[in-house]
Amino acid sequence: MKPLTGAAIAAALFVSTAHAKTIKICFEAESAATIKPALAKMTPGQNPAYSGSGFIDIPIAAPRGVGLATYKINVAIPGNYYVFARTVYAPAGGNSILVLINGTARMLGEDGTYAKWHWTSNPTPVHLKKGMNAFVLKNRETGLRIDQFFLTNDGAYEPTLTRPITHDGGTGKLISSP
Repeated sequence: MKPLTGAAIAAALFVSTAHAKTIKICFEAESAATIKPALAKMTPGQNPAYSGSGFIDIPIAAPRGVGLATYKINVAIPGNYYVFARTVYAPAGGNSILVLINGTARMLGEDGTYAKWHWTSNPTPVHLKKGMNAFVLKNRETGLRIDQFFLTNDGAYEPTLTRPITHDGGTGKLISSP
């Protein structure tokens, strides 16, 4: 048997990654298992501006750094995932949140899009293990709302608008396939 050349290895890697399944995990921010003040679950009902029946609010008058929401993410395929949050920043509010995934911190945001729902992210992926993963939203800055969380193993994918819900963040239960 001949040893593989660099070109043969590169071709094999290209074929295996080209056929790799893109995983999309999406859950409502308001579906948290627990929510501690200053974060608040707001459920004013259906509205075309956000998905589901509400969002998580971090009021502008809240003490900075106080409060959190916990979630569970059930993952079938372990790997590195990119994390997104659909947020809206108050004009005089903060523009970033902090998430901890299995203890690994990722700051999302610090963009200049205020008063409009939009997706924000962090360019560094976080590792998700097979099975249940702990996901925690922490109050980093005040004056913002969070509608949905979205995770994908595809570094080139960027979500738009609201996304179909695939998981219940409070239980980690799979709702539908992406």
